[in-house]
Amino acid sequence: MLPRRKFLQTSAALGFGLAMNQRLFADSGYPDFVSKRPPLSERHFTSAAVEETIAMVKKGIKSKELAWLFENCYPNTLDST
Repeated sequence: MLPRRKFLQTSAALGFGLAMNQRLFADSGYPDFVSKRPPLSERHFTSAAVEETIAMVKKGIKSKELAWLFENCYPNTLDST
């Protein structure tokens, strides 16, 4: 039988290891994220500066889902105004 102290140490180490390794589980199983922005021809406002900012910020975001959310949400009010 495993002593209580050893069990707690092992459980804590395992939990810590899993918590630190979230990146392994974060991107698994997600489909490719496709932009939901209106086509350029249907946008009411376009700006090269906004497009450059989106591209620059997306490069710095590791999570594909978070980058997709930023790409779709950041210019949302500008695209449909």
